Amino acid sequence: MIEISIVSNEASYNIELFPPLLELVDTEFRKNCIRELSLSFDLAVRDILFGKEPSQYQMYFKKGYLGTAEIFSATIGFDSILTRSENFKSLEGTIEKHLKALDAVLEKADFSPKIQVLSYQAHANVEDDKLNDYINHIISFRPGLPGEMKNRGVIFLFEGPTDDSTVEIVIGESQVVSSGLFLSIQFSFMGNAANYKQIFKLCEEFSRKHIFPNFEINIKEQPEEE
Repeated sequence: MIEISIVSNEASYNIELFPPLLELVDTEFRKNCIRELSLSFDLAVRDILFGKEPSQYQMYFKKGYLGTAEIFSATIGFDSILTRSENFKSLEGTIEKHLKALDAVLEKADFSPKIQVLSYQAHANVEDDKLNDYINHIISFRPGLPGEMKNRGVIFLFEGPTDDSTVEIVIGESQVVSSGLFLSIQFSFMGNAANYKQIFKLCEEFSRKHIFPNFEINIKEQPEEE
């Protein structure tokens, strides 16, 4: 078992849409999106940016949180929506932010996902200088996750929590934290393998029940900033 303390992290969700989200050309739909985003993230109208022709209907915003390094951002376009959290302490809080941004756009839209990708990356300190021993260990072992293993080594590819889904796990030496660990977990869902409202909970449960125990990783709880 290896114990790590998160130094920096990022979680992103990207949904590719087909057909495109044509509701964005509708003035009333855009006004409702802006209103919901403004209320949910305490944004002024000037905080929401719009693309230039021919992408004038694309919307983007970035929200920083006073007294912390946390940043949340969203990019909303015809073909895809991307939400991203950086340097967050509370997993529950960041999931809530992603869902609020997505609900503002998708809850009243007619859409069909082509692919949905939920990614988590972290750079972390390793307790007791166990980094080299741990990386040597994971190269040689076969973790007991459910489903067939597609690849092995420092990059692992497994079947995901639903049909038509996969999870890719990358473990290595951090290029950001001296003698630290880099961890990347990426879930991909094809088509309607899962609803966007379900994906965050599915991936959190799959990681907690299967990935962290089988890869022998314990993440020390981060104290939330006041």
